Amino acid sequence: MRGKSDKKYYIMDLSASVTSIGEYKFDKTETYLKSLVDSECFFKNAKSANKKAKLEKMINDLGFEWDPLSESGHMRQLPYATTMKEAIEKHNWLVVENFCDGLGLPLYRVSGGELFDVNSPEVKKQISLLSKSSGIYGSDQYNVFINKKERILRYNACIQKLSMAKKLNFYDKDLPIALFEISKSYRFEKENELRLCKRTRSFLIPELDVINDSMRSSLKLALSAHAKISDEIQKFDSECELLCSVTQDFFKENFDFLKIIAKSINKPILLAVYQDACCKDGVKIDIEYNVFDSLKLPVEIATCLVDDGSSVFSLDLKFKTKSGIKKPVSMLHVVFPFGSIERSAYFLIDRAIKKEAKDGFGQLPFWVSPIQARILAYDNGSSEVAEKLAQELNSLNFRVDFDDRKINYNAKIKARDLNWIPYMITVDKNINGLRNLIVDQRLKKISGKIMSQDDLIKEMRAEDGGGVTVPRYAPMRLSKRVINNK
Repeated sequence: MRGKSDKKYYIMDLSASVTSIGEYKFDKTETYLKSLVDSECFFKNAKSANKKAKLEKMINDLGFEWDPLSESGHMRQLPYATTMKEAIEKHNWLVVENFCDGLGLPLYRVSGGELFDVNSPEVKKQISLLSKSSGIYGSDQYNVFINKKERILRYNACIQKLSMAKKLNFYDKDLPIALFEISKSYRFEKENELRLCKRTRSFLIPELDVINDSMRSSLKLALSAHAKISDEIQKFDSECELLCSVTQDFFKENFDFLKIIAKSINKPILLAVYQDACCKDGVKIDIEYNVFDSLKLPVEIATCLVDDGSSVFSLDLKFKTKSGIKKPVSMLHVVFPFGSIERSAYFLIDRAIKKEAKDGFGQLPFWVSPIQARILAYDNGSSEVAEKLAQELNSLNFRVDFDDRKINYNAKIKARDLNWIPYMITVDKNINGLRNLIVDQRLKKISGKIMSQDDLIKEMRAEDGGGVTVPRYAPMRLSKRVINNK
């Protein structure tokens, strides 16, 4: 949707009363909502240099870096970060698959390119509209010249999916159908606003598009998507505030929909109403889900949008009725559970830092941890057994490494990255026998627990995130590592 200047902002409370933001009285329980209003409407941001430095250091330690061979705003990922990125991608697919299966939606995963010909009819129309309403995507687009011909880098997540859908001959009986893609997109963000993982110029968007026969059908599915997003966010115990941007006609005709959204989260929502009757990208409602990071700043991590198929961004996609009449489709666009892949990493790392501040131990969820368990031999006599255990656990699709460095045991257990590895497993055949292990789990405040190998495997499988299996992308033996050997 468009920029801030053509909106008016309100607070909609649980009684469905709508009050302009200048007149609304925030109570003591609404500090997060006020923070969102300050940031979105008045461009105020809280700042904490110390917390910012700590967060960026941890992002760096996990292998997310700016790419020095590129321009500002483009990242590269070292092995740990690559693991996290792929784990998040797999997790997103599983969440989307579960969502669609629960609703009986036929789901297709697709992929597409990043470079478009500005002279192709569909792209030409979109570029013309973007040039007049740059606020639709918030930033300038990337234009490139190849062999003296102008091209443009991908600027939204929908275009390839809709281009594929346009090749098909839809009938009303075929709808709805769901298309999912993790697309590489580009936005020319301002240099002073760039932040590792949080705000970059190239990023991966995991977006689900559901093609429907009417706005009514899209809105019904939007309520299900909203419930799924809210459920995923709550798993991380996050405060979440909503910004709902709507057109004037939607506000008048679908006020009950907004009441349902506010009631579902049991607190007021920030409401932005466009001053024009319609929006140039066809979007009638855009729900943004904002959590608050350790810097106390709002971070948009998921979106749920519904359009009416009227815009050039819908590529004139239509379906046929039984009588053969062609009608424009309506679409539900959902980016969830945690926004772009890069911002998902930011969100999960930040959650871990928040836990560290609260509990003294910060840890990523098991399924996204680059290394899920570290094996240590208490002495040289246990080294062979320890390495064999590491190999066995890796063969079971766990990401496990083995500290075989020629340093003493006390130095190994003080390794900095152990704070971010869910399991530390010590093999000491002299005390516990070959099949008994000493297991430490800092996050659960468990230290020195004696477990059998079978019980350990059973426990780790219970934490695997519902099937997120991604390989370990660094050498198993720490003595062989140059990268990410903290």
